Amino acid sequence: MPLPRALRTSRFRTVLRTLASALTAPALAVCFGALTERLGVQTRLGAAVTVALVLAASGTPWLRGRLERLTTSTGGVALNVTYLALLAALLAPLGLTALVPTACTMVAIHAVVIRPTRRRTLAVMASVVGVSAASMGAQWLGIVDGLLPAGATAVVAAGTLLFCLPTLGIASRLSRQTLRAAEALEAERQVHVAELEGLALLDPLTGLLSRRGLAAPLGRAATDASPHRRSALLFLDLDGFKPVNDVHGHAAGDALLVVVAERLLASVRPADCVGRTGGDEFVIVLEGIAADDEAHAVAERVRGEVPLPVLLPDGSSVSVGASVGVAVVDHPVSTEELLAAADAAMYEMKRASRSRRNAPHDGAQDDAHDGAQGNTREPLL
Repeated sequence: MPLPRALRTSRFRTVLRTLASALTAPALAVCFGALTERLGVQTRLGAAVTVALVLAASGTPWLRGRLERLTTSTGGVALNVTYLALLAALLAPLGLTALVPTACTMVAIHAVVIRPTRRRTLAVMASVVGVSAASMGAQWLGIVDGLLPAGATAVVAAGTLLFCLPTLGIASRLSRQTLRAAEALEAERQVHVAELEGLALLDPLTGLLSRRGLAAPLGRAATDASPHRRSALLFLDLDGFKPVNDVHGHAAGDALLVVVAERLLASVRPADCVGRTGGDEFVIVLEGIAADDEAHAVAERVRGEVPLPVLLPDGSSVSVGASVGVAVVDHPVSTEELLAAADAAMYEMKRASRSRRNAPHDGAQDDAHDGAQGNTREPLL
């Protein structure tokens, strides 16, 4: 992602800023050393307190944010060098030059753990070495005093660097590994979440859409309906399913539901949505139909396919009927209104079917009943 124009800096300015930060330690050490010679221990302690306050102020959100924006183009290198330089300027005037490598390494470890890139790690290592060398150089030149002789300070500092620099590398590598592991875990979590969400949208038995999965297509069908692009909802309830469960068992009932689901899918267009709302109830959502006859045609195919015999796992053959209620809308309605209309049409179909079964039988009436059975009620909202 490109940096905003306000944050872009030239390479020349970046180099100058980094060099200025690297020279901060010896410059401050010279000033503190001169004050120490003239004013004694109190000035030395005052200088230490002042540098400590500067370090504390640089950690405040306002000042730290400005410093980070100023050093964005260098990946934060100039900011880290500044911190290390201030730390060295605090220790060297107190005669603790030998501790500069250790103290700088502690600060550098934090920097590489926060952003464990190889570029930053190498830059921080170079900064630790540079600041430590500048502090020891100030003691060699007599600018600042040391609790240890200059030769002993150099030996101790060099030995410390030989130990601390590999520690920086190890901290950076461990942090990178931790970051990769966290990213892998997050990616795996996202995959599992997507799988669980997908499973929640499907009925585990039939593979059709569940109630939750039907919410989106139902909402579209209800709200996007128009006179030129109608929507229809078919509500289907199986007739005679309970005796199959009672006689052949629930496993046979499940097998029957799976076959019914396959037949429903075969009766609709690829773009249509088929779902199971529970038990032996199914829903078909038709979007973008041009005329009511398209919904009727789907209902007739369903009523013709579902009653076909089904071979159960125990070898027996059963068949069930289907009561289908159809609701067609040509203007936006609520999902609840669309569901209620299709549900009412389905129960009206069931009542009509019972009336036909209970009526006296003769040939003319049978023909009339057969004709009525081929039509479903369709309330147009």
